[in-house]
Amino acid sequence: MSLKRIKIFSVFLFAILILVSLEACNNKKTSNPYYFKVLNDRYKRDSFMRLSSSSPIAAREQKNFYKINYFKPDSNYRIKAKVVSVPKDTVLLKDKYEKNWEMIHWADFVFTFSNIEYKLSGFLSTQYNLSATDTISLYVPFSDLNAGNVCYRRGRYIEVTLNKNEYPDSLFLDFNYAFNPECAYNEMIASPLAPKSNFLKFKVNAGEKIFI
Repeated sequence: MSLKRIKIFSVFLFAILILVSLEACNNKKTSNPYYFKVLNDRYKRDSFMRLSSSSPIAAREQKNFYKINYFKPDSNYRIKAKVVSVPKDTVLLKDKYEKNWEMIHWADFVFTFSNIEYKLSGFLSTQYNLSATDTISLYVPFSDLNAGNVCYRRGRYIEVTLNKNEYPDSLFLDFNYAFNPECAYNEMIASPLAPKSNFLKFKVNAGEKIFI
């Protein structure tokens, strides 16, 4: 074999080794069932935003939309929280136009992050048909120290599913699933936003980033 062919073969072999190493690193991450599930769910959300007629992204802009900007999945932001029952009072949450949205304050979630205790309130729309199902999906709006920087300035949401008749003692708040309100993707849409009491004094480096 000529010296030239040996050099070409060496370069080719080196490239193959790099690709194999990269694939091994990726497999190490995605072989984690939780990590893979988060990525798979994000793929579904991106597809919904890009293709669905129900997407908050305007139809004329969907063709140019590729994917949402996300933080990398991080299990440190899947946090166990105590579920606290509260009186089911009707409260008013404001949107970006200062319009009031009637919501039911359904439950509180108390958790610890970096040895500091925090509380987030979960809400249910007064328009929710409680007789239709025993399972309800609470809207937990929050803002954090990333708001206005790498994240949407008006905050984000997470959803919590509960049985309306029976609360667990605790559950996980998974900030890897934190998502932007619809108004972050379309200025024509108004969404109820996080009350001041749902401000977290730390950076939630998980979930969706600002939409550009």
